[in-house]
Amino acid sequence: MVMSSLAAVAVLLSSLAIVAVATTDMSVDPPVVKPLDKPTFHIKITNTGETPLDPVKVVDTLPEGLSYVSDNKGGRPEGDEVVWDNVSALDIGKSIEIDVLTQVGEFASGELNNLVNVTGVPPTGYAISDRDNQSIMVVTSKDRHARPKNIDYIDMGDQSARSVGHATAANNILVKENQDCGQCCPKSNSDSVIAHRQTANAWGSGAAVNNLKIFSSQH
Repeated sequence: MVMSSLAAVAVLLSSLAIVAVATTDMSVDPPVVKPLDKPTFHIKITNTGETPLDPVKVVDTLPEGLSYVSDNKGGRPEGDEVVWDNVSALDIGKSIEIDVLTQVGEFASGELNNLVNVTGVPPTGYAISDRDNQSIMVVTSKDRHARPKNIDYIDMGDQSARSVGHATAANNILVKENQDCGQCCPKSNSDSVIAHRQTANAWGSGAAVNNLKIFSSQH
């Protein structure tokens, strides 16, 4: 009787448990930029749990090459971070969006990854957290005029010789590559393959097999 009562209490407490959940989504406009451009990051925080969250703290960590300009919720820049101690209380099912205007550094290049962390506190229980990240690609004038890359390789396949007696097999492959491109002209690529004699010599009976595949990637 005592055990069944304890089990009933446990089930009741479990059914009264309140789940606190917040989801974070980050996007950017535009995703491809040049040095000194000013992309805007959009941070959307949604209370998808079963209890209000207050406070909701947000920390946006900017990568090297990206600096904070302004935002629509009064963030506080601290080194490479922007901090909102309590961006807003979030009721169940409600969302809030922070728009962060940034600037790309003069000498920045390549992929820059921005990271945001969100912490929400429910009326009871432990704080919950979530995070998201969003990258931008910085394209410089050097990248736009870079010499195009050419990648070629040859799969020789199966080279074999079979005989009853004695046999030899020979395979000679010569690859010629011509890559021509300037900064002001269309890129062109010319490759040729010369496959010399494929031979098999045998005293008795013999056979030689040559399988040649050529793969070329021009970009």
